[in-house]
Amino acid sequence: MGKLVAVFAASHAPGQVGFPDAAKPRKKENVYKAWAELRSKFEEARPDILVGVSNDHLQNFHRVQPPFCVGTAESHILPRQAYAKMLRLTPHSVRGHVAFAESLIRVAAENGVDLAFSEDLQFQDEFSVPKHFLDPEDKVPLVPILTNCLNRNQPPPERFYELGRIIAKAIEGRPEGERIAVIGTGGLSHDPTGPNWCLIDEDFDRRFLKLIVEGETEILFREFTLERIFQPGKGGTPEVLNWFVPLGAVGVRTKATLLCYEPVPEWATGMGYLCWEIQN
Repeated sequence: MGKLVAVFAASHAPGQVGFPDAAKPRKKENVYKAWAELRSKFEEARPDILVGVSNDHLQNFHRVQPPFCVGTAESHILPRQAYAKMLRLTPHSVRGHVAFAESLIRVAAENGVDLAFSEDLQFQDEFSVPKHFLDPEDKVPLVPILTNCLNRNQPPPERFYELGRIIAKAIEGRPEGERIAVIGTGGLSHDPTGPNWCLIDEDFDRRFLKLIVEGETEILFREFTLERIFQPGKGGTPEVLNWFVPLGAVGVRTKATLLCYEPVPEWATGMGYLCWEIQN
């Protein structure tokens, strides 16, 4: 059977690479230290595959929007050309992993979850930024999963959590010795596409992180409903839905380590970085 060897959650805000010096030096330094620690843990885990979970920014889906879509291409371009200048990243080809992607879709169907798939997805910062920090030499193939956080009719947190459980089941069914890492990216508060875009809600962010760190999954579900995430007048963000996926992959009451939280208005986002301790 395969093995889950690393699980992370992180902000993918484009300012980290596109305009890093806009942030106050101390905050930038703390964010970069968190990425360095995640990279160290990633390299120590020696994954064969990275499963990335983040939301489509409406560059792929608009009038038609699946809840979850798995990238099944043999390779992916990160980032797409139209976004490269802002990110100050050169578009380049990253290996995919068709076998794992298709096995995930099959396991999901066997467990009552229908996943869409595409060989022609476009990407912006959602995977380009994390891959830049975690795996800058692109040694590890990427299986991207795009979620619906920004369009209408978003799935509730429980559905994102269940996706994480499905990923864990798919990993169990993989060949002996195969090592898989999972990262959920997005957020924290900045209300993308909403009425309070760029508003950072520190209370929202810190409470959300605290419950994950303490393994209080039941309270997390009770407090962070879709209604709370979209609460008018707050800077919450639907992108935190992506963080429920790695949480589902590790299971209930598993505590995480908070590496960094910094509200960075210059990057228009509350920046957070978590890792779960996995026995390798």
